[in-house]
Amino acid sequence: MRAPIAIALFAATMTTGALCTAVAHAEPERSPDRQETVLDRRGDLIISEVTWAAPLPASAGPHPARCDTLSYLRLRMADGPDDPADADVIYSGQPGFIGGPRSLGPIAENTLHALARTGKHGEFWAMQRRPSCLDDRTGMVAAVDRRDYRVALDYYFHGGTVDGRTYGGVVPVGQQAFLKDLGVRSIVEDWQYINAREIPDPAVRKQKIYLGGHSLGGPLTAYFAAWDFAGHAGYDEVAGLWVLDAPMQLDPADLGRVPALKWVVDHLTGLTYQAATDLLGSGLLPYAVNLGLVDPALTGIAQALLGLNGIETNTLFQLVSIAGLAARFEPTAESDIPRSLPRAPAWDIGLSALYSRDLFRPVEPDFRTWRLTNQAMLASLIDSSTNPTPFSAGLGSYDGPVVERNLPVPLSWFTDLPMIGPQLRTIVRPQVVPADPAGRLNGWRNYDTLAEEPAAPDAGGQPFATPQEKVCDIEQFAYYFGGGELAVGSPYDTVRTAMDIVYGVLGSKTGDLAALWHPDYLSRVPYVRLASGLWQLASIFGIDAEPTTYLTNMRHLDFPFSGAPSNDGSPTPADALVELTRR
Repeated sequence: MRAPIAIALFAATMTTGALCTAVAHAEPERSPDRQETVLDRRGDLIISEVTWAAPLPASAGPHPARCDTLSYLRLRMADGPDDPADADVIYSGQPGFIGGPRSLGPIAENTLHALARTGKHGEFWAMQRRPSCLDDRTGMVAAVDRRDYRVALDYYFHGGTVDGRTYGGVVPVGQQAFLKDLGVRSIVEDWQYINAREIPDPAVRKQKIYLGGHSLGGPLTAYFAAWDFAGHAGYDEVAGLWVLDAPMQLDPADLGRVPALKWVVDHLTGLTYQAATDLLGSGLLPYAVNLGLVDPALTGIAQALLGLNGIETNTLFQLVSIAGLAARFEPTAESDIPRSLPRAPAWDIGLSALYSRDLFRPVEPDFRTWRLTNQAMLASLIDSSTNPTPFSAGLGSYDGPVVERNLPVPLSWFTDLPMIGPQLRTIVRPQVVPADPAGRLNGWRNYDTLAEEPAAPDAGGQPFATPQEKVCDIEQFAYYFGGGELAVGSPYDTVRTAMDIVYGVLGSKTGDLAALWHPDYLSRVPYVRLASGLWQLASIFGIDAEPTTYLTNMRHLDFPFSGAPSNDGSPTPADALVELTRR
């Protein structure tokens, strides 16, 4: 199956003011607690931000005013109805962990187009989780307005100002305390808050809303379906469920089949859950997840002792988003990003991991001298042939000669392992860099060019990138990464959410998880689960039991970002979501 990331693309931009006026005249009368702002018109799609007033309780403590609202990214066909209740199908989705609404943009776009080919009008709602209210999008919004990525580059990395405001970095931990209680319960109830207000009639919700998500969105979908909302089950709120590369069972390890083990786990989780939440609320643990080369909690020590500047989750998302802005508005122009990156040891470590011919050695020549188009700059951060981590996507290939990177151990050590080797081949791939990174301008070839013109060969004489493993559209990818509000990332996703997920997997139904009353949801509504080959490893060991369609050539990020059509003509993830509505 190939669902190329037709997810980051966009064509025409209309002025927000004019489009908002047009929508306002056509829209039915709505609650004063609801605001909708049209962000763009992308071909035959209208893309807007919908915000509902939803104040946190007084017990939450001090927090920014914008945290008292809930938002989602709404995509719909321009020739469809304005009132979502009149749509034929509504997909309501949660992004993955540290993921934002725009990370579902490509799958949303492709699904709506596939649905339209069946004669139906659909909508796709990509949820923004409440902690994203702490993310400063000022520089990104200004850069989109001015169609100039350098505005964001200056704002986030060089102390630039936008409307008199400068970037303050990561929100201090002392101002994050209200996040302590924002876990699974908060997300599930906020999700229902939006669904129920957009579609007040429960019968219509039951008929039209297909609920799902990617990665973390899988367990959240399961929790919603099993949740008890004032005496009725979550699965009674939806027509079906969909999950992308994640479990959708409350008990994926199937602990219930071993009664003695289940009894022990139940008692241990019951005894420790409250203690864990109390510890989190004490401030001794961080409130938000912040991943990076240097954790911000250690940045002060690192700066004092080693001269390191932290690269936390915020910084990584900002860099990729700025690269998205550049590839969106100036795709084939030479990028200013390499020579604009800060000079600090932590940055050099990160650049070595991505661009050195010998992993973990300095980049030669200095990456800041490399000549890349803006599309190539974006792809170099994320593509599966340039990013050695599992968190990459198949975007295509460099447009010229490449050399294979020298990795610490041969790839065959992993790919030839018995039983698990075939599944590992998707993520353990040859890595390449341009053969002449500073001399020639290196561009990018989109995923859909590889079928007719193979990529450059690797050390074994085979193309380092095959049409089957490259599934994401660089233009679509750039469009969604290069957005203003409602970002691709959510760097302030909470530790409480991660903790709740762990306890939920272990079977806990205490505290904030006490509403998980309806575990039989998979037998109550139709569903589709798509997963990468890695999940077959879990099924080998009997952990991953629910019916699944395995897309063995796809990586974790390919599922929401894959484009359309596929290189080999096979059904895409978007096609699977449309097929779900026919059951």
